Order: sequence, then C-alpha cells, then structure tokens
Amino acid sequence: MRTDLSVINSFITNIVDSFCNGDSVFVGGTFHTQAGIYFDTLPSSGGCDSMVITELILIDINVISENNVPITIERGDTVNLSVTTNANSPNYLWRSPNWLDCVNCSNPNAWPPEDHVFTVIVTDESGCLDSTRIQVLVRNDFDPNDCFTSIYVPNAFTPNGDGVNDVFYVYGNGIEELHLIVADRWGNIVFESFDLNSGWDGTHRGVLMSPDVFVYYVEVTFCNGSKMLYSSPYRKGSVTLIR
Repeated sequence: MRTDLSVINSFITNIVDSFCNGDSVFVGGTFHTQAGIYFDTLPSSGGCDSMVITELILIDINVISENNVPITIERGDTVNLSVTTNANSPNYLWRSPNWLDCVNCSNPNAWPPEDHVFTVIVTDESGCLDSTRIQVLVRNDFDPNDCFTSIYVPNAFTPNGDGVNDVFYVYGNGIEELHLIVADRWGNIVFESFDLNSGWDGTHRGVLMSPDVFVYYVEVTFCNGSKMLYSSPYRKGSVTLIR
C-alpha cells in the first residue's frame, strides 16, 4: 500500500455580473458583448486547475414614445409627450427644457411656438440608459393678424447650474407686456421683471436663496389687447426653489 499520496484541492468560483447594452466585459482573457455563461480555467502549480464560472447578464433598456410621431399641432396649442420604458426605477431627463412643464417625468406637456425635437434620456438603477426623440411640428399657416394667446408658469425650478431648469420664467404665446414679482414667505420682494426673457435665477442681491416656496404675482397684456391682471385666476401662485 502506498502511503505517499496527497490530496490537491481544486476550486470553482461562481460570479454573476451585469452590463449595459453597448458595453463589454473582460472575462477569460477576452471582451464579451453578449449575455451568457463563460468558463475560465486557471492552472495551478499542483496540477489541479481552478475554474471561474461567470454569468453575464445583459441589461437592455428600451424607451418608446407613446405618441404617433411626428406630432402636428396648431401654434399656441399644448401637447402631451409620453414615453414608456422597461427600465427598473427609471429616471427621466428631457434635454429640451424650454416649453415643458416637467423635465424629470415620463409625460410632460409641451407648447413649442415652432417646430422642435424633444429628447428624453432614461437611466435605470444600474446606470444603463437609452433615449428617444419626439418631433413636434407647429402649423404656422394662419392669418398674420390672428393672435394666439397662452401662458404657463412653472411651479418649481432647480437653479443648480446644470443648464436644465435653472431659471424661473413665465412662458406663453402672444405676450406683449409682462410684470412679474417674486416674493418670499414674509412678503419681501426678491425679484421683479418687466421682460418675458428675463427670469429669476434664484438669487437676491447676488446671494443664492435657500430652498423654499416663494410667491409670484404676474400681470400680462396679450397681443389681442386682453389682460391677465391681479384680479384674474392666474394673478398669484407659488414656485418652489429646489437645489
């Protein structure tokens, strides 16, 4: 009977990893772009090999527009943009912040005064992303003497310097004159403007304001001579400053 035998252990390691569509993962000495199970043998000095079994899971996010595109609207109209996705815990970011009432939701309302392409980027909890575009065509075959009027005042903005929704504006069509006042909860005026293109950047006397709810007052004269005064339903509202 031999008494000089020894046992040499071999090891099997199981690994599960995920990656985004379009990326690659280095496994077993090569890059892989497809999901699957891959084996990597590691030779040992004792003569028994160790094996690494890697299961790669592909995360493929799809974002689909629920609208029939392109969308055609009349100038001054509002249209709802809506997308669906298979992403887990999706985050939405619309890269066309103008003429939208929400830049981080799946179904914002839009009122572009001219043809425009809206782009939304959706990111899931793993950081994988996909995007889609929705084209809105605006009909301009109207009598030049016609006056289309509309107004929209956002209820929140995020002046954090990322270039998206950094400034609080009053939006609309056919606005010829504007008077906008923003005040804090104690009634102190922190911003005032008579220019539709001049919005509030969240500062007062050069100092950044803290996150809070502010009150706005707006008075508008439209191109048809009608007015939206302090006595109208739109005379007063609130806007939340978020950082």
